[in-house]
Amino acid sequence: MILRVCIKLIIVSCLSYSGVTLAVNNPPSNATVVNLRTACIEGGVEVTNCFDELNSLENWMNSIRSASSLLINVGPGNFTRGFSGVITGALNCSTANITIKGSGRENSHIQTNFGSFPSAGIHINSGCTNLDVQDIKISGWLQGAVVTELSAITSWTNVELSGGNYGWLESGACPNNDGKHTWFSSRIIATGATGGTITYTAACAQSWFWGSQIVSSNNGVGASSSYALQATQAEIHLYGSNVRLIVANGIDAEGADVIRSLNNSEIHIHGTGLDLTHNGTGAVSFLEADSSSMIHANESAFSLHNNGTGTVSRLTGNGKISAPYHWGGKTTPPGISSRSGADTYIEIDCPVADDCSAGGTFPHTMVYRAECTGSGADEGPWYDTVTNLCRK
Repeated sequence: MILRVCIKLIIVSCLSYSGVTLAVNNPPSNATVVNLRTACIEGGVEVTNCFDELNSLENWMNSIRSASSLLINVGPGNFTRGFSGVITGALNCSTANITIKGSGRENSHIQTNFGSFPSAGIHINSGCTNLDVQDIKISGWLQGAVVTELSAITSWTNVELSGGNYGWLESGACPNNDGKHTWFSSRIIATGATGGTITYTAACAQSWFWGSQIVSSNNGVGASSSYALQATQAEIHLYGSNVRLIVANGIDAEGADVIRSLNNSEIHIHGTGLDLTHNGTGAVSFLEADSSSMIHANESAFSLHNNGTGTVSRLTGNGKISAPYHWGGKTTPPGISSRSGADTYIEIDCPVADDCSAGGTFPHTMVYRAECTGSGADEGPWYDTVTNLCRK
């Protein structure tokens, strides 16, 4: 009798465990919360409504889910997707009202295999809007994120988004300008692993940044097409953030920009650090606007490290750029070119009333003026407001 009871308990236990295994990657369609885990049994306990790989999660959330909204809780670990048919991202979103919440961007990571498709970490496809992403790292071989739903509304909090060429790419014709993307305490990176780097490409929508960082590292071929942020028919706002372009040794970065505004775009920059490290060759600029666009940069800092043989312009293009800047006390002019009247600095080793080349301890205010074209060692495009002549 005792033997029969033991056998019965073993059979029931096995059937129960078998049922748990079959439930993995197959929650009910009306589930409002699902989990992504490296294993759906943790400490001998079943994680309910659980997925253990990205392909099944994507199919369920886009094609099976019936609930109006969905929360995806992502546990610690790397969730990797390699080649799997004709798809764009490790996770492809084509349905609305989804929240993806990780366990911290140092702990949860959705990614593609290096050097294989899908090329993006996440694809925001047609129908994907009201997407909220939090506390996670997402990376792709070529792009961190590709956005083809240009009317999408998304929010990103404590997210690291990384791609080999693009960090964020909005792709396609712009039907309107009602898309909107907000970024809080996040980092968008283009590593240069697959060529030139184009970190944040806004092609239509509004983008708002608070306390976030955009980094472009140019260490491969094709760097001449590089920039950290570009707006095309778009509107960008940055508050208390940082935008950085790094050009590696020997890279020809001719025509590269930290920030570029094109095709009826507006970029507003307030309390933001703009950093350029130029270790290569060619002409690079901080801010460029074409004739149809504008940039307004107020109360922001420009940090320049020109360690190579290249040149740097602070302001370029024919568009409207409202970004006056004062470089502070110096004994030589800043090593940049700019626009007439846009830059000033104080030269501190001048005589009371004579040219600064005569030496002294009296300060002279210098204003950038393109008409001052002297090529001597002590000359340049600066107007001396004490002598009322070009600097000598």
